Formats: sequence, structure tokens, C-alpha cells
Amino acid sequence: MNSSNLQGSVPPELGMLNNARIMYLWNNHLRGQIPSSLSNCTNLLQSDVNENQFTGRIPAELCSKNTLLTGFYLARNQLSGSIPASLFNCTNLQRISLGANQIKGTVSMKFGKFTQIHVLSLGRTQLVNSSSRTSLQ
Repeated sequence: MNSSNLQGSVPPELGMLNNARIMYLWNNHLRGQIPSSLSNCTNLLQSDVNENQFTGRIPAELCSKNTLLTGFYLARNQLSGSIPASLFNCTNLQRISLGANQIKGTVSMKFGKFTQIHVLSLGRTQLVNSSSRTSLQ
């Protein structure tokens, strides 16, 4: 459903698709908060909501139940807050894209838990390196 000119908010009922493997909603006009009910999609391998107009924090529950996730794309939205600790439960992640958001905080050594990581995009955020306190922009 990418580039489909979808508008409005994501209904929480989308979280009832617990057998879904791929969720591509990128490049639409979706807005509001990302529903925490998406954490119920425990078989999801890829989640891409890049290039929308999502606001608020990344739901803390998003990776609390799903350890299968290999691709997590949230770039180019209007997300704020910090990276939720539950993200580090998804140890199979190979691609993480959080750039071009208003995410704040430090990037810790916990990113070392992602032993299969190929892409880590954190640019154009307000994140800083925890050891040197330098911006990652």
C-alpha cells in the first residue's frame, strides 16, 4: 500500500493482522501517532512507514513482542521522543531507518546487540553519540 495516497490515521485494528509478514505503508499521507497495537503483529518481518506525517513518540511496545523483525523504517516523519528500549529486543534487525525525525537522546552501545545490522540510518535527528556527546547529523 505504499505510494497509494492513503490519508488519515492508521486504525488500531491493523494490529489484528497477527499473521502479516510485511507492512509497507511508506510514502503516503498518514498522520497521527503510530498505534501501539502494531506490536500485536508478532510475525512481522518488515515494517516500513517512511515518508508519512506521523507524530509523537515511537510506541514503546512496538518491538516488545516481535523478535522476528528484520527491517524497521520510520524515517522522514515528525516523530519525537527517544528510541524506545524495546527496540533492542529485536536482535534480528538488519535495517533500521529513523532519520529525519525529531528523535532526541543518546545512541548507546546497545546498538551493538544488532549483530546482523547492514543499514543504520540515524541522520537528521537530535541524537548524540553517548561517548563523545557529538551530534549525529
